[in-house]
Amino acid sequence: MKNTDMILISICSITIMFTSFQIEWLYQIVEDFKYISIRAFLMQLCSLIFLLLFVKSKNDYYIYAIILVASTTGNCFLIYLMHESILILV
Repeated sequence: MKNTDMILISICSITIMFTSFQIEWLYQIVEDFKYISIRAFLMQLCSLIFLLLFVKSKNDYYIYAIILVASTTGNCFLIYLMHESILILV
């Protein structure tokens, strides 16, 4: 396996680490599907904008992987930022 493949695998494995810490089930318990949908839509929209701005050639696959990981981890961080306000509702 080439060194570039290992770097790409390392970048993408960050997604696995952060998705294991998601607490999206908490929002499903309190039935806040509007928040879940809006958050997911905005993160995907940001991801699309960054992909269109920064990925220009087939050699930009590191940038592509970083943007995808950032959209997933950003989703996780938004969950934790809103976590305290949800606990008040429960």
